[in-house]
Amino acid sequence: MCFHAPRAAFARQDQPNPQVAQKSRAAATAPSSYWLHFPCRFTDEEHIWVDLLARPNGGLGAFNGFISVGSRDSERRFPIEGRFIGKTAKAQFTDEDGVKFPCTLTLDGLRMQFETGRTLYELEKCAGGVGIGIDQAANGLRITLVRPDYPAGKAGLREGDIITAVDGRLANPVDPGIRGEIGTPVKLAILRVDGSTREFTLTRAPLELARSGGGRSMGPSARDSTDRDDRSSRDSQNDRDER
Repeated sequence: MCFHAPRAAFARQDQPNPQVAQKSRAAATAPSSYWLHFPCRFTDEEHIWVDLLARPNGGLGAFNGFISVGSRDSERRFPIEGRFIGKTAKAQFTDEDGVKFPCTLTLDGLRMQFETGRTLYELEKCAGGVGIGIDQAANGLRITLVRPDYPAGKAGLREGDIITAVDGRLANPVDPGIRGEIGTPVKLAILRVDGSTREFTLTRAPLELARSGGGRSMGPSARDSTDRDDRSSRDSQNDRDER
């Protein structure tokens, strides 16, 4: 299910306020929950990322965080704060001009509805990963894809590398163990094409989740996710192993 959400809800301003962006970034140093909105097909609507951080000093259910528009690294960020009572939270976010807007967040398993005014977004919870595609190999897991803007790409992993162990355990194609909570470390033992070995300790970053029915897990700034429901079954099979 996908709701059409007019871009006016998070309209771009001519001059984004860098102070707001800086404050919201500082508040988001340790993400605990991350959701991504998938744009509806055939619209120019942009991705909406919602990052919520528990606020222990604020009491039970209190949180803050930010909404980012376009990508999770966008300068267009809106601080948000509120409190959950059960699965529903009354909250408010602040735009570039410092104007506060009320909103309601409702949790439903791995999904969350974000409502502000008459605009409704449905978001799906993101997994943490390192940005690689894998396939089974005789001696472990072969890396078939490396996203340059994810931890694996930044650390220097390469297509063709073989993962021989994950966190000290032999690589298992049934349960690789590479995905996990966002912000947690994972250690990969790598066998290179030239026979050399290396170890990499990477911190898991938010991954876009493929929607039910198959689809590609793209990088955080991708804009072509609107055609994910029409991928061929072979593409879905190849892409589902992205970690």
